[in-house]
Amino acid sequence: MPGTTVVIDADACLPEGAAAGLPLVAVPADAPRLVEGETVPRLRLEAEPAKAEPVAQACAAAAERVDAVLYIAAGDGYGSAPEAAPLAASAVAARSPGTRFEAHDSEATLMAYGWQALAAARAIVAGADVDGAREAAAAVRGAASMLAVLEHPELAGAGGASVPGTARLRAVVEMRGSEVTVLARPVRRDQALVALRDHFTTLAARPGGALHVAVLHAAAEAGALALATWVRRSLDPEELVVTPITRHAATRLGPRMIGVAWYQEP
Repeated sequence: MPGTTVVIDADACLPEGAAAGLPLVAVPADAPRLVEGETVPRLRLEAEPAKAEPVAQACAAAAERVDAVLYIAAGDGYGSAPEAAPLAASAVAARSPGTRFEAHDSEATLMAYGWQALAAARAIVAGADVDGAREAAAAVRGAASMLAVLEHPELAGAGGASVPGTARLRAVVEMRGSEVTVLARPVRRDQALVALRDHFTTLAARPGGALHVAVLHAAAEAGALALATWVRRSLDPEELVVTPITRHAATRLGPRMIGVAWYQEP
């Protein structure tokens, strides 16, 4: 029976296989991930905002098979094109006039965005319509957080953000939408990773419902796996995933980035 399909940009950085069996389409589906070392100059050359046309095409194609399409956009000013939602609405109306189109701004980046998409798609599988799916995404939006260690915080300006202080010194940051807030500027990487872990623990180790955690990295798998092991042993989350970020996201966040995106159910 036709239902609702969720469309997202690839910079949600869903782990491999996370969308299996779900009405969820990431665009582009084959976006490369940064799993091997890369230079900052090369990434600078590739830096550009996401494109709207592929999203519109994906939404229009989905509209031919379902009753409604929900487009969930990144809210970081970089992972999704600002014109993607209106362009997709027009494309859906032109291709399938009877199909409903809705858009949701995640106001988030990476898996703080991706968790919202998964919540919406899982709600649809459980029987929700497009309004219920959007409500599920909005509930996670209100609970999701994102912290990261940036080895090259000067690149964060590609999304319209500015990182105050000494731009080229690594930073532990909180990321909410396009805002990047510096929490610490450790001299050494091991100090930065400890600071990331400690800030995350302070925020995540609170009484509440099930904890969902994603550890993300840009060609820093060993560090990401070590952090994930610590999270599993210390916090016992309901869901824990480790995933590299897309190469496109890395043009903003830089090589060797490690981050954690999570939300806690009410």
